[in-house]
Amino acid sequence: MYKRRLKILIVDDSSESREALRAMLSESYRIAEADGGRAALELMEQYIHDYDLVLVDNAMPDMDGFAVLEYMREHGWLDYVPVIMLSSDSSQDTRYRAYAAGAADYILRPFTKKMLLQRVVNTVSLYARQRKLEAVLSRKISENDKTENLMTSILSHIVGYRNGESGSHVFGIKDITEVLLRELLREGGDVGFRYEDIPVLCHAATLHDIGKISIAEEILNKPGRLTPEEYEIMKTHSLIGAQMLESLPHDQDDPLIKAAHDICLYHHERYDGKGYPEGISGDAIPLSAQVVALADVYDALVSDRCYRKGFTHERAMEMILGGECGAFNPRLLDAFKRAERKLSGLSTKESGFTDEIKHSFNLKAENREELSETEDVLRQAQANYAKASFLASRTPDPVFSYREDPSMLILSGGAVSEHETEEVYLNPLDNGEELNEFNRDIFLSLIELSKRTTPTSPNFTFTSECDLKKKAKKCIFDCRTIYVSDPPKYYGFIGKMIKG
Repeated sequence: MYKRRLKILIVDDSSESREALRAMLSESYRIAEADGGRAALELMEQYIHDYDLVLVDNAMPDMDGFAVLEYMREHGWLDYVPVIMLSSDSSQDTRYRAYAAGAADYILRPFTKKMLLQRVVNTVSLYARQRKLEAVLSRKISENDKTENLMTSILSHIVGYRNGESGSHVFGIKDITEVLLRELLREGGDVGFRYEDIPVLCHAATLHDIGKISIAEEILNKPGRLTPEEYEIMKTHSLIGAQMLESLPHDQDDPLIKAAHDICLYHHERYDGKGYPEGISGDAIPLSAQVVALADVYDALVSDRCYRKGFTHERAMEMILGGECGAFNPRLLDAFKRAERKLSGLSTKESGFTDEIKHSFNLKAENREELSETEDVLRQAQANYAKASFLASRTPDPVFSYREDPSMLILSGGAVSEHETEEVYLNPLDNGEELNEFNRDIFLSLIELSKRTTPTSPNFTFTSECDLKKKAKKCIFDCRTIYVSDPPKYYGFIGKMIKG
């Protein structure tokens, strides 16, 4: 099987040092160079997925190695690109600082070629094993995740259907909640949750208004202002939602149920104690509920309602930060301000689980249909998927589909059995060495060609030499780009690999 040579980025302000490192490594690795920290980050912004290792000098005038590590950590690059720091400083404090900043190894100058090569091999191998383990784990939980996503989607859309809101509102809350949670973590300090908790908290956020199922429709969807009596009834949805979760025949210590319970019960509380149902204030309100409360207010402001057009992102920011929408945690408002650009991007696009699910549910208030029709759509989608899978499994040639967001490559059953490949690859651009026939270079070419097509001319072909069962053979990739929505939006592509 074709194996691409690994690529190393050398970052050093000394041309002599870069030349020496290139001489030691170029026989075994492809080399890229940057003459300083800022130049390195500019390269990484464009080509981070091309690099398998970064060698960085700790002492550079424009931006030292520690600043490079900090930037990479903030952008999540250290999760899949290891960094070895090169230094002439033998102090324990500097070495510890490098490891604490995220360096995978620390090599003291001077060093021999043999020693450098061995340390590079060790680091790259360690990260490769780590990525393989992560891929295995991702595949094992993939089915559970898909089921959980689908069930949360269905339940959330039922709430939206009952509430006269589009499904985009429910998933708008999810998207905004994720942005705010990540911004809080990026700030540092104790926030009471970890990165791995974010998916659970975001799923829980979609259930924030589940209690509205019990509210009478004439109150729930009243176009005008509620009377004081009606408002008191509306306010009960928080407590009812929490009680519904408490009555589930399920472990109440389950992280999703606990998070959803807190969010349902407290997402209308306010930092100054002027919320409901309990009127608690400050840090007595769970942070998850505070985040969802802010997400709920922002999404409500920028969304169209039957009685008004949505406000602009800028006006919504002004209203929230100016205190027109109630009191919020100052720390949360700081995160809200820092996330302004990301929130602006969310407010200009339709949010949701997938376009297919949203269109299938067709939940806009003015176009409501019976739930039985929604069930028919779901059954039809399942049947179409089963038919496509069956037909693909009957062809001896590999049939594949690629989806850009979330990034996923799926191979047909026939390809899996004959070519001994995996069926699903999550983030295939990050795991090119695992793709067998679909090595990273071919895969990048297919993506590039697919993005040159148009909705009116979506077909394309690509010819390349592939390594099939340890024999080089010419292969033709016959593909079609998929566009969805109106106006058309790039989704990915499907294709068949034909052995020449």
